[in-house]
Amino acid sequence: MKFSWNQCTRFAGTAQLILARTKDHETKLTYAINRVIARIQKHQTAISEAIADIEIDHCVTGENEVIVRDAQGNLQYTKEGIKARNAATRKYVSEANVEVEPYFATKLPDDLTVEEIEALTGFVITAEDSERLTMACEAKTDQAIVASDNGHFAPAAGVSLAI
Repeated sequence: MKFSWNQCTRFAGTAQLILARTKDHETKLTYAINRVIARIQKHQTAISEAIADIEIDHCVTGENEVIVRDAQGNLQYTKEGIKARNAATRKYVSEANVEVEPYFATKLPDDLTVEEIEALTGFVITAEDSERLTMACEAKTDQAIVASDNGHFAPAAGVSLAI
């Protein structure tokens, strides 16, 4: 299945949070996450090289197309060149150009947030499980938000409201 690099990095960030939260307990979800993270990491070098190529394509060149660098060795850009580089980079990391084989977890926890579910969908959570979990998560949220009799939300326990 193809994903954008942005989707891959969102998955990886969310996955790391879940792994940290469950650090001493391997579950079917954490096993699946570790498998997919390894698959994504295999693409890191190719992505870095492609972004480096984009940077080279838009940097300033001097005589005989020699790349211009500053004293620290950083590429130099014109105003237009840096805008074009940024646009090309955004386009590249947003396109579905990273082939990652998903590994769907067969048992999922019920404590995932909607954001976590969205980030993991397609990688370790099937679309069907995603829909089911999202609906369950939203139902819990709807039950948790209960207005007081006067139409205002009650303050959280232990929090004082100074007016």
